[in-house]
Amino acid sequence: MIDAEKLLPGDLAEHRKKVKDRLRNFRIDPLTLDLYRLVREIDDQDPDLMSVEETGTLLAIEEGLSAFFALFGHLENLLEIPALRADAARDRKLLEHRLTFASLHALFAAASIIAGKTAPIREGLPREEVRSWPLDLESVEVDANEIRTFNNVVSRFLVDLCEKKPDRSRVVTCSADFVCLTHDFFREMAERCTRLSQSYLDLRPVVENRHFLFDGVSVSGFTLQIEDPESVAVSGETFEQMVGNREMKTSLLGVADKILLYDTRTRRNPAKELGDFARTILLYGRPGTGKTMAISALIHELTARAKKLDKPFRAVLIGSDVKDKYFGESVKNLKRKLSELERGDRICLVAIEDIDLMLASRDDVNVNAADKDLLHELMNSLEGVASRDLGNAAIVATTNDIKGIEGALAERLQENPLEVRGPETAEDFAALFRIKLRRGFAPEDGGVGGYIRVPDKGSRRNPGWREIGQACLEYGFTGRPVKNICKRLMTVAGEFRMPEEVYALEGDQCVERLRSLYRPIDGAAVLAEVERYRTHSQAHEKAMREERIRSRKESLINELRASRLAQEELRKE
Repeated sequence: MIDAEKLLPGDLAEHRKKVKDRLRNFRIDPLTLDLYRLVREIDDQDPDLMSVEETGTLLAIEEGLSAFFALFGHLENLLEIPALRADAARDRKLLEHRLTFASLHALFAAASIIAGKTAPIREGLPREEVRSWPLDLESVEVDANEIRTFNNVVSRFLVDLCEKKPDRSRVVTCSADFVCLTHDFFREMAERCTRLSQSYLDLRPVVENRHFLFDGVSVSGFTLQIEDPESVAVSGETFEQMVGNREMKTSLLGVADKILLYDTRTRRNPAKELGDFARTILLYGRPGTGKTMAISALIHELTARAKKLDKPFRAVLIGSDVKDKYFGESVKNLKRKLSELERGDRICLVAIEDIDLMLASRDDVNVNAADKDLLHELMNSLEGVASRDLGNAAIVATTNDIKGIEGALAERLQENPLEVRGPETAEDFAALFRIKLRRGFAPEDGGVGGYIRVPDKGSRRNPGWREIGQACLEYGFTGRPVKNICKRLMTVAGEFRMPEEVYALEGDQCVERLRSLYRPIDGAAVLAEVERYRTHSQAHEKAMREERIRSRKESLINELRASRLAQEELRKE
């Protein structure tokens, strides 16, 4: 997430085995049901085999429900639930409130993933086999306990899957029925979560600026974006919200200007005919400088302007999720995504994040045949015999380590290399703080909360944005520490016991009541958080250095021992 936090298969692996075990042995008194056996039994003609559609749908269910547990654990830390648990007797209602919200948002993300992954399977069914399932999921309870929430959802899904007609025959009778039921069930569940989220207006801001991605399915706040699984959903970030990086912003806006000249009707781009322009852009720089946000802002820019110009546009994200455990499937996944470059019926942006991590060098001794095939396919698409540059597309890749990119691939990507530096002056850092904390400003300053009270230029007792920005510059911060500091400040400001009457309020009334409860934050509090973050970072860096030294020392000792053993063996001979 594209300010994205990606839910990749590696992140979900620890939860996937537990999810599969639960789905194989799910208890609905007095029965123990096995989802996989139930699906195999759908087709009476061949009850021992699953169709491709059934297998793909089951994989989507596994992935989505694994994401539920992974995201719930992430949200526990984000909402500082461990600290609340330590004092549960005093803050029991607040603890339950946050846990239920964590369950709700994790369930929304899981349902979105399942609905998004099954959407293309449903679209690939013969039209006569597609049906809509009338579902009423209002009775499915979202609980503060994530296991109970999981059980509530799965039990209702299994009940619908096993539903029978008056003559005792099953309602779900074929693969298409299973696909359509799964898609409709989890889409409706995601929509129900969105409705329930209106009762958590105090916590929604925590997730609304976050963006979770899983293989083309995008979840941001409680916005469901699954209509086009191959396309990256648009976030709210714009170039105006980016600080620093002036040269990079100018170059990327120039890219947008040129590919938007492409005429899908005539398949011509005047800028291409009059000269040429770079189709590949490589954004490089240290972590936290704004590379991912730059892609997100470019997608936002192209989406808005393409809509205004009434031109079709698609953005496609390529990450390590293209890799598949089955031989040959990774290249097929990559080809499918890169095929957008060859289509002349739309404007296209292909974004490749952390390309140095996704594709190893051909000279790397650890690289396998599948990765070599991926690398070859990408280089062919960028500058191969069959590749066509129609002037309708741009490819933007990011890396933290430009030296880590395979040599031939780096050459193809560096038609327009742009260093991303992040905030470069004290004023840049001050501007970034104002953007990230805007919601806490007074209404007359463009905010809502009114609890952020920091002057532009402060005093010794109450530092202003200028002094705070100067401290960040001196400490060598990038944009990421500022983002983390702002999240922490807004979380601390909202730590209070929730009055009982708040739960009966809705909309503006609820916001107005909560506004009076937020703790004020002045310049001294912001600067103290900056200092705390710096101290924590220094301690972490020191620990990492010590670990590297320890590891290197052990390696040298082992090498020395091996050398002595070899010398002893030689002497014996």
